[in-house]
Amino acid sequence: MFQGNEIWHGDSRKLAPKVPNDINAIITDPPYGMDFKSNNTKTAKNDKHAQKIAGDGDMDEAIALFNEVVVETLVPKCTDEAEMYVFTAWHILDVWIPLVKAIPEFELKMMLIWQKGYPGLGDLEGNWGCGYEPILYLKKGRRPLPYRRQGILAFDKIASGQNFHPCLPPEELVLTDQGYRPISKVSVGDSVYSHDGKFHPVIDTTEHPCKGKVVEVVVEKTSQTTRTTGNHPWLIYRPIKKVNAIVGATIGWLNADEVVAGDYTMTPRMEVDEAECEFTVDQAWAAGLWLAEGSFLTSGHGTNRYLQYALHKKETAYVDRLQRTFPDVNVRSYSKPESNGVQVVAFESRMAEKFYAMFGKGSHNKTISLEVLNWPIEHRQALLDGYLDGDGWRMTNTKYPHVTRVKTVSDDLATFITLLAEGLGKHVASFRAKPPKVPAVIAGREIRGDGHWALEIRDPIERLAKPMDVVHEGITYTLRRVKSAVHVDYEGPVINLTVEDAHTFQTCAGMTHNTEKPVPLLEQLIEMSTNPGDFVVDPFAGSGSTIKAAQNLDRNALGIERDPEFHRGASERLTVMGFEF
Repeated sequence: MFQGNEIWHGDSRKLAPKVPNDINAIITDPPYGMDFKSNNTKTAKNDKHAQKIAGDGDMDEAIALFNEVVVETLVPKCTDEAEMYVFTAWHILDVWIPLVKAIPEFELKMMLIWQKGYPGLGDLEGNWGCGYEPILYLKKGRRPLPYRRQGILAFDKIASGQNFHPCLPPEELVLTDQGYRPISKVSVGDSVYSHDGKFHPVIDTTEHPCKGKVVEVVVEKTSQTTRTTGNHPWLIYRPIKKVNAIVGATIGWLNADEVVAGDYTMTPRMEVDEAECEFTVDQAWAAGLWLAEGSFLTSGHGTNRYLQYALHKKETAYVDRLQRTFPDVNVRSYSKPESNGVQVVAFESRMAEKFYAMFGKGSHNKTISLEVLNWPIEHRQALLDGYLDGDGWRMTNTKYPHVTRVKTVSDDLATFITLLAEGLGKHVASFRAKPPKVPAVIAGREIRGDGHWALEIRDPIERLAKPMDVVHEGITYTLRRVKSAVHVDYEGPVINLTVEDAHTFQTCAGMTHNTEKPVPLLEQLIEMSTNPGDFVVDPFAGSGSTIKAAQNLDRNALGIERDPEFHRGASERLTVMGFEF
């Protein structure tokens, strides 16, 4: 017996007759009947163009399924003032509009437009991005709506009906305002980097079991990889080639299962607010030099911190510039007889405290605060120049004279130097070097080095064989070519994030979307067409978002889902009754 808010597992054609009477609303996202074959998926034999969209079927099958389940079985169970919403697609409206117009006792009132916020994969050169989906609204009787609103509904993009629990294993790294952190360590209230080049707060985290395959995406210009479930969408740039030349591209969200070698992941350049900076440009340069060569001196002068730089004795120009930068401060230089080094100390504690707050301390823990990343462009450029003056070396004797290399042992500093440089129009490659197996011996002492980051910061140049960046919807993205996207075995928990005002977050390999079905959209439909306690049915429930929305509004809801994995996950997610038939 139906107990209110359930998801049944089985074939809708067999289970629909068991649905109770007195249905107040049907909300359905049936197979569209597009008979679409993905150009990107592959079989186990690596044959392209081989796999259809799961559950989509051909048009005749889709129409037969809709007629049998919805028209013939559920419609007779509806009340006299029931309403119906049918999700569809623009290019098959000529089929579906006549189909729903023929439903007995229901009248097609209008077509709502769901504005998704992100266009799907589309031809950048020759077509608009389709960032919307039609919803056919049908009505039986004359039940008044609770209030009037326009028929354009703006809610963030949904994944396809079968995309459920798109997530990352706990160890996978996500870019937060503190640097890259394992997704398992990201909590509600933390901020993550999103597709708009800004940091947004996390408002929810979810964890689900996963057993089977995940996709490991490997990209160029970084040694880091990212694993996601196959249904987790990535923001992808896909070149259109003619012979060997790139003549155009498509951009859109593709599931990890559809990403292939030769695609490019996309990372937005940081949107800068250009906040005022209390530092001079010279002081910003001194801060960059300190990030590369600096530490704090605390001994011998009470509890105050002072800025300390370790320079080479030939770097007299840097010593002179530091003295000019702090004209009212006692800047002293101390030679190191046993080496070619010179220690430069600026005895100014207030500036040292500012450096400590903005950049941390210790070679492994140095970082760059978001305040600094929002400095005016001339200050950010000076900071980068100072860092490269201290730690960088120009590859002048190679075929890459436009590349500067730097090293750091700080994970967070490597991350934010990359953001800083890319925001200034540079292209950055970052590689994590492992610690040496055999420790070095210097002056009789054994030195066990840590792993370090090697960054290659490239000036923008023309006529590169591979695209480096692209402007999409007003935002500049850095491109990283996909070397491989392969399925690997995985068993364990997977985690997802819900991000305020964005629903996207950056991984080591590129920008991803959490794809959670927009429950607020479904809440809007249910609220307009039902009252508390009414009965809502979704015969193709997928992830169960319709049931979740009904729960939130104190309605009774029943969904049917044939896929055992989605049925199990939906039952866990929604804390509703799950039934096997």
